Amino acid sequence: MTRNKLNNILGLPGIIFLSIFFFTPSLFIFRYIFGSRTRTGKTSFDKIYFDSFSQLLDFNVVPIINKSVVTAFFVTLICFIVGYPFAYYIKKLSTTMKYFSLFLISIPFLTNFLSRTYSWKILVSKNGLITKYVSMFYDVSSLLFTDFAVVLGMVYVYLPFMILPIFTSLENIEDSLLESAKDLYANPFKAFYYVTFKLSLPGVIAGVVLTFIPSLGAYIIPQILGGSKSMYLGNFTVLQFIQASNWPLGSLVSLIILLFMVFAINLLFKFEGQRNL
Repeated sequence: MTRNKLNNILGLPGIIFLSIFFFTPSLFIFRYIFGSRTRTGKTSFDKIYFDSFSQLLDFNVVPIINKSVVTAFFVTLICFIVGYPFAYYIKKLSTTMKYFSLFLISIPFLTNFLSRTYSWKILVSKNGLITKYVSMFYDVSSLLFTDFAVVLGMVYVYLPFMILPIFTSLENIEDSLLESAKDLYANPFKAFYYVTFKLSLPGVIAGVVLTFIPSLGAYIIPQILGGSKSMYLGNFTVLQFIQASNWPLGSLVSLIILLFMVFAINLLFKFEGQRNL
């Protein structure tokens, strides 16, 4: 058996899984985009409709898209600023402390996602610990149902997704490379940038993808910490499907989220490919 045939056989289960649970639902979403919501809340397919496209402006969806993209960008940026130094610090620890630190980072995954989000609702409420601390510097009575609380909750939830891939990349960098850079008279900053940071870029890109994508389409965190006043793409999509029964518009917004995700992934991996040239 040739290597290509073996690779095709090994990749067959993944192809079947993606075809059933990704491509097929995507086709249904694409079909509903060109339907029309009837008075009874059902979707009509008797002809091709473009109502969902006009409703993007009627429902003022563009500001919601901008807000969601900007929020996802800042969440990703904060996770990177916090996560990279932390991952670098863990790499310098002893083997025992290194894996103990990774265990502590992974502990939140052992807790229900909904429970963790509700715990942050308590912290940012009127008498919450974080609200009391922030009120020492700013005149705020409650951080609950604000965009700040949403960003804070997302950073907490998605920070491990930034730390773990960066740590994996840093762990694979041999210390001898840094020693070689110092032997070539590179100062600490240049040695870090040209050796450590550049060789860890695959982990950075993976962390950015794993953080940006779920932040863009997040629903639970904005719903609990942001409330009805903080409308994001995830909230708006669920609202169209569940409450408004406007499946054509909900499908169009879902497609927009999907296109943003594909664009972000292609852009990041294209950057990584150019860097390796």
